[in-house]
Amino acid sequence: MRAVVVGSRSFIGSRLIELLRGADVEVLGIDLPGWDICGDLPFENDDIVVHLAAWSTDSMCSSSPLEAMRVNVEGTLNVARLAYHRMVKQVIFASTEWVYGESNQVVGEEDAANPNTLSLYAWTKSVGENILIRSGVENVTVLRFGIVYGDRRKNWGAVESIYDSFRSGRPVVVGRLDTSRRYIHVDDVCRGIVASIGKPDIRVYNLAGDRDVSLRDICVASRSVSGRDVAVAEKSGNVTRRRPDNSKAKRELSWSPEVSIEEGLARLELFLRKSEVEDHAESIQGE
Repeated sequence: MRAVVVGSRSFIGSRLIELLRGADVEVLGIDLPGWDICGDLPFENDDIVVHLAAWSTDSMCSSSPLEAMRVNVEGTLNVARLAYHRMVKQVIFASTEWVYGESNQVVGEEDAANPNTLSLYAWTKSVGENILIRSGVENVTVLRFGIVYGDRRKNWGAVESIYDSFRSGRPVVVGRLDTSRRYIHVDDVCRGIVASIGKPDIRVYNLAGDRDVSLRDICVASRSVSGRDVAVAEKSGNVTRRRPDNSKAKRELSWSPEVSIEEGLARLELFLRKSEVEDHAESIQGE
């Protein structure tokens, strides 16, 4: 078996490749600049294709909607076409909790929203799901990720940004402290991807955390892990919650998230310290 990771240089892709290689799985990584998602891709019979490549935020998609649709929709159509004609064993598709729309309720895999109500990014993911499900590829696994966080140096979300403010001594300003998500650490996402390899037929799973984690919870954990305190203020706005239910993934994949928000922040702290040491060493060498 060979795993072909499309979007191999992404945050999730790079960690996934480390995990697969550690398990002695043959891996081929595909990403820019060497490959165009809309061009020919080196799929072969019996490959497991993990499709992670996408413009992955609302702001990116809104800034250049036609290019976002080319990558996220036309690119997924190309992956589906090649996977079908070359008879790959399975396609695993990275989708998102955003396909559920504006819901504060607990949502399961059957509860996806009307695509016409979604943001452009969420719409492209919803369309991508449907392309693959209807493509004729025999085995398609759609994984709807919760809000992913972890050890990275750019493209931070709320978890990393709030923690960095605490460790740097900067005030934190959020919309509403009681706004919550079921955040999921990147390592738990990668374990879920690996657990889905070999699943037959058409399957859809939520890979999300076990509990609602509010921005207030992130501030409390950041204060504890960093050992620093800063001023925290709210802006006006509505409290929102996103609550994808992960029970199906637990049941069918024998998977469960392992990294708590406190453990995730502790790992982030170690990563940031290591990065600062490396940056300092590089600056000295450059003098």
